[in-house]
Amino acid sequence: MTDDNSFDDYERSLESLYEQADASAGMTLASTRNRRRNMVLLRKKSLEFAQFLDGDFTSIPYHMKRAFPSGYKKMPIRIINLLQQFVFDLATLYARAPNRMFVAAQKDAGGNNRLDPAVYQKFNDIYDRSGFDSACFQGSRKLVPQQTQVFVVLPSGPRKQIIKSFSPFEVFVTPGNALTASDIQSAAEVRIRAPVAAQDDNVLLGWMVFTPTECYWDADGTKRSIFNLTNPQDISNPWPGTIPLAAVHAVEPPPGCFIAPLADDLYHEQIGICLALSQIEFMARHSAPVKVIQPGQDGGLVSEQAEGLPMGADDWVALPGPGSTLAVIQPQPMIGEYRMMIDWMTGLLANTHNVAPDSFSKSPAAKTSVSRAYDRADRAETRDRYKRIFEPLETQLARLVARVSNLYGPDGIVLPEDVIVNVTYQEPDDAPADPVHAMQAALMTFRTGVDSPVDYLARQNGISTKAAEDKIRANLTLWNDLSKLMPTDAMNIDAPIPKADQ
Repeated sequence: MTDDNSFDDYERSLESLYEQADASAGMTLASTRNRRRNMVLLRKKSLEFAQFLDGDFTSIPYHMKRAFPSGYKKMPIRIINLLQQFVFDLATLYARAPNRMFVAAQKDAGGNNRLDPAVYQKFNDIYDRSGFDSACFQGSRKLVPQQTQVFVVLPSGPRKQIIKSFSPFEVFVTPGNALTASDIQSAAEVRIRAPVAAQDDNVLLGWMVFTPTECYWDADGTKRSIFNLTNPQDISNPWPGTIPLAAVHAVEPPPGCFIAPLADDLYHEQIGICLALSQIEFMARHSAPVKVIQPGQDGGLVSEQAEGLPMGADDWVALPGPGSTLAVIQPQPMIGEYRMMIDWMTGLLANTHNVAPDSFSKSPAAKTSVSRAYDRADRAETRDRYKRIFEPLETQLARLVARVSNLYGPDGIVLPEDVIVNVTYQEPDDAPADPVHAMQAALMTFRTGVDSPVDYLARQNGISTKAAEDKIRANLTLWNDLSKLMPTDAMNIDAPIPKADQ
């Protein structure tokens, strides 16, 4: 829904552009210009996005009151979680656990950049015990509507850490350099709203504060260290000059800002479909036939008297007064037209996000292999866009993991803080529409050298190339042994002989 403040922001931005145009033409104007951004409205929408994604639609009555000020109290509340379906189709990068290879940033004298096996195993242990894939999956889901996510890595125990992602309504950034405001590493201060104490029905929210010199929890003015668990009073930054956070943006933030715009199209469509469904049901409830007694020359009945008349298929109604008539009014609400409009708008929005429109309206008719191929191509294009976002993040998070781990290393294994992560994302589970043609196409890529059976199996099963190679060799050996036990004509299956009446 629109907000009056958003119109004011838009007018101010236009005014700024007009002044810039005048300045370029040589007109004398002030050298600086203050451009304000309505962050209260942005964070309000961000909070709603977080609630919608979790199935919490407590804000819908507020929007109903604004859209239908005179009738909202009588209207039913109906919810369709459109946002969840969009996120399900778009955030597939971490739907299956990716394969990660940790390598050193610098090669040794022999040209080798492999890590020591003990170091490599420690990385794997931390990732497994900390639920790293789950944290990245949740962050990728929230990035679709929020378009900004900030990741925090906190100490939790032996070979275990806390990895959390935060959305714009929880993050407050003071840029250190206006030109590089979108880079969280250059921030002067970052404040993150997070729980510091909780009960069943009450959560106390405090701050996580990060500056180039300090990192601390702030609960009503009481400060304690985020990273120094042995001495909580030491709130100094363990890595002076840096902000120990990582962030991603789905779109570029405005100049001088850290937080990117939200996906307003998803926001308004989600609210709009809930209001439309409530309105349609309200119209349907009040579209029953209405009986009206039209008074004659001697008058008719008041409403209280009319309510006492008998009604039913076997009842007769005696109309008082000469000339009185009984009329039946049948409203004609355009429910079908409203439904068509909802389907059309939802499909149009899906097309703009490379999502198949039939994801929102399942059809009993089977989809053709060509249409499914187009759907896969659209999803692959979207996945490639998100790969470019999350691949650099993987290395940033691995370096944060190494830093936090090295603060407390009772096992004596130091992780390299300049580690690089080579990540291979797995293909989503999607059975082909035509398995025979799909396998023929795969064989063609194998024979031309574009792909290999090992890489193909590794992507499909989410395993390493070494494990895929071992599996293929074992399968071929087993098949060779079993084929010797089969009859020589076992694979020669004759076509069935048609019957006389066929």
